Amino acid sequence: MKIQLKQLEKLFQLIIKQLKEDNVDFVDFNTDWYWEVCEEEIVNFDKEPKPIVGSLKEDLDILTRILEGSVPFSYMDLGRIATLLKIIQMKKGNTNFQT
Repeated sequence: MKIQLKQLEKLFQLIIKQLKEDNVDFVDFNTDWYWEVCEEEIVNFDKEPKPIVGSLKEDLDILTRILEGSVPFSYMDLGRIATLLKIIQMKKGNTNFQT
């Protein structure tokens, strides 16, 4: 399986377009902690994964420093962005979900 960079770019553009159409100017996170599975375990189906705790506050702090230019972007930050997208999906897609 593969995805081309142009396809990935288009998907991110669609996400932003949808949020703008829905008049989403910001996303309010009412909780800090979330469950996560380590990168090494996410595709290893030979054993049960052990979840770890992540922090939205920490993720947002690091992403803010990247935007300010005080910290360089790295591929590790994709996980932070993925978590933000997952929380947005849960908030917008499930009216019973509260964070």
